[in-house]
Amino acid sequence: MINKIIAVLFFVLLYFTQAKEVLVVAPGLGGHIRPNFDLVKKLSTRGHQVTLLTESLALRYINTTGVNIKELILTDTSSGALERELINDSNLNSHVANITNLMDGIIHFFSNRSEMELSFYKKISELMQKQKYDLMMVDFSAFTVRPLIFPNNTPCAISWGTYIASTDVPDINVVALTNPLNSGIFNTFFGRIHNILRSVTFTFSIAKYVLGLFSRINQDVTIPETFRSLANVANFNAATDRCMSIIAVPPAMNPERYRNYQHRFVGTFMDLSEVTKPQQVEHWIEHWLTSHKSVIFAALGTTTFLSEERMKSFLLGLDYFLTRESNKNASVFLALSHQNYVLFQQVSLQMKNLNKLIVSDRIKVVSDFVPQRAILQHESVKVFISHGGTGSVMESLLYGKPILNMPYHFDHHYTSIKVQELNAGLSLFSWEPTFVDLFIEREHVKYVFTAEDVSEKLSLLLHDNKFTKGAKSLSREIMYGGGAERAVYEMEYLMDMGNLDYQRPLYMDYPFYSRYYLDFILVVVVIMYLSFKMINVLF
Repeated sequence: MINKIIAVLFFVLLYFTQAKEVLVVAPGLGGHIRPNFDLVKKLSTRGHQVTLLTESLALRYINTTGVNIKELILTDTSSGALERELINDSNLNSHVANITNLMDGIIHFFSNRSEMELSFYKKISELMQKQKYDLMMVDFSAFTVRPLIFPNNTPCAISWGTYIASTDVPDINVVALTNPLNSGIFNTFFGRIHNILRSVTFTFSIAKYVLGLFSRINQDVTIPETFRSLANVANFNAATDRCMSIIAVPPAMNPERYRNYQHRFVGTFMDLSEVTKPQQVEHWIEHWLTSHKSVIFAALGTTTFLSEERMKSFLLGLDYFLTRESNKNASVFLALSHQNYVLFQQVSLQMKNLNKLIVSDRIKVVSDFVPQRAILQHESVKVFISHGGTGSVMESLLYGKPILNMPYHFDHHYTSIKVQELNAGLSLFSWEPTFVDLFIEREHVKYVFTAEDVSEKLSLLLHDNKFTKGAKSLSREIMYGGGAERAVYEMEYLMDMGNLDYQRPLYMDYPFYSRYYLDFILVVVVIMYLSFKMINVLF
């Protein structure tokens, strides 16, 4: 008995002596804070002392009860901070809803978040004067804080929980976020030229944004000189080069990202030990789902604003789908944000032929928050209708549910295309670029779909088993990644080693001309030229 007690005490002591100081930096937007908070919970259960720096807005999406966080720090603790952030978030979504192309939307998003980045920079500077951290984990969207690893050479991990169509450096061999091409078009000469133009434009726009922020930081005298002087492009590139990237998508969704020695695929940031456990939902939700055997679950995001035209096509499409004889056992559970719910009520009153359907037991429409993960886990749910946000798509695929995507903005279009290519779902968005698109970016966000599109594609997803097989195949790949457990293991390994320099391939330190064989090509060309001249002289 005494030996057992000693053994337990030994492991408890070992557990806590390995505890590290970890600083986690994440925006308050739901799609960013939720996946990062999954990692925070796992880090804390491993005994690490986690300081979470975020915005007041985050408190709408996370519950810290029972989570052993050392300190939760908000960028703005003044009176009315949450209300201001909510208004800013609402204005951002309203603006994006009226933007005509992906490029403008993305640039406006980052510009809108510049105050957040400046606040992060100031807060981290203050914290690092008081505390030495063993690791700084930063959400990918917080660009400018990366140079702050240098005063203490803090190991750094960049969390990619939502944004998959990206590389850490410009790469014309990767489909640009603002260029939603399928693989077939991308591999053509036209597609390559189109992608180069979009990649260059996007890179210059982001560079302009980052340089502008660095300029503001350099002029802000409230930031100590030691930290203020770090804000420059050279340090940004050097920091990015030193950071490990923790990526929460399967390689199949974006295979070109996994060539870099810094990348770690973990599939999802969720704790996989919790995935297979039955999750609790409210009694009325459980009762409704259990009493319906083929449920189409639709959740279009908290920040997606549907137009009246799309809402009409969507509802009429659901009507067509449910009235098909082959779908007589199907039902729809529709979760809408407040603004979309108001629009739903207005449109449903105009479309009198929908009234009977709306009040029937085969469709349930709610405007309250619903536990999306728990509903997707339910065996009655067969198909998921999504806006194409990476977090929602990964949750659906994790539970092996095929998806009908209605992409809205940002990474949604790209994600929708990849899901369709992998036979894990279908998309209401399609685009065939023309020569004009080389010079003028079309209104990708204003694409049109019909009620017939909705009905036909939902029927295919429900009855064609290849889509369920595709989703389950990706589910296995996500599970294989290891989830939060693997992510934390990789970060602990990074903390122990200090950096990843020992894994850096030799070719990455070659001069540009050597890396791309330009010196070799030049020698070959010169030899061929001299040989040709010699042949002409001799003969």
